[in-house]
Amino acid sequence: MKITVEVGSKGQARLIEMMALKLKIKGQQHIRKWTKCDLEYLFRRLKEEAEELGEASGRDFDMTWAEAADVANFAAMIADVKTSLPENTK
Repeated sequence: MKITVEVGSKGQARLIEMMALKLKIKGQQHIRKWTKCDLEYLFRRLKEEAEELGEASGRDFDMTWAEAADVANFAAMIADVKTSLPENTK
């Protein structure tokens, strides 16, 4: 998978790179395992990742963007699960 995006800052480019890498790794598993997780677990993991982002912020550039990618990925997993629920499909 190759993603080409013009961005305005080094940070934005790093976030896109980290998210693409994590999606590529997850894509190789051939299973969307998060769809088997309950929302309570996913929200708890999102909160944990947000706390890790807060701890990393300002100390390490790469770690900060890696944690930001984790937060974004958990938020996307939650959106995927919530929009797949029977009451949300049309």
